[in-house]
Amino acid sequence: MVVLVFGLLVAIVAPAIGRYTEDLNLKGAVDQMANAVRLTRDRAMATRIQRTVHFEAGVSGTDYHAVDASGAPQGGWKLPRGITYAWLPGTIDSVTVTPDGRCNVSGLVILRAVHGAQDTVSVLTSGLVLTQ
Repeated sequence: MVVLVFGLLVAIVAPAIGRYTEDLNLKGAVDQMANAVRLTRDRAMATRIQRTVHFEAGVSGTDYHAVDASGAPQGGWKLPRGITYAWLPGTIDSVTVTPDGRCNVSGLVILRAVHGAQDTVSVLTSGLVLTQ
């Protein structure tokens, strides 16, 4: 009887725990991506060299990476397992940060978890990077 109750409890709780873990991975991925863009902006202003962040899954072993004006790699990051890009209208595949801290484009980078939840990084031409 105890085993039956325990089995039912696990069957009910396990999917909720899995979804909660995916939600935490999604939030962490969005925060990490926003911080990577902010770091790239800070480096562009400190070195007075234009830098670009590309949002491309599977390029050079990363899912998004930064390069300087000459194309030299400046860092790369991977998305957590189960997190992918959602290419919807208004999304951007790269952003270039100028030495004055401004971005060449405003747009969204939308990340999606396996169960369909989405979260967004907003990049503004002023250089402001927000998570929503």
